[in-house]
Amino acid sequence: MARIILNCSYNPPFKEFDHTLHPCFVERGITWIRSLVAIDNTRSICEFEAPYAELVRDACHQAGLTYDQIWRVEICLEQNPIVP
Repeated sequence: MARIILNCSYNPPFKEFDHTLHPCFVERGITWIRSLVAIDNTRSICEFEAPYAELVRDACHQAGLTYDQIWRVEICLEQNPIVP
């Protein structure tokens, strides 16, 4: 499985998480990992696990979700924290 990033912008800012996307992801075998949301609720970055990015695009289109970018990422973990 690949790690996929979904980058979205919201104008006006969103008020609540939209759960209507979830069934579209489940039927494609996509797993939500985490979401990072801007303090002002105008942007989000969501991380998913999916066979490939096109499945996430398909789920977004089916749900009517507009997005800025979707791309595949690699997880890079440093054993020791980087300290200034």
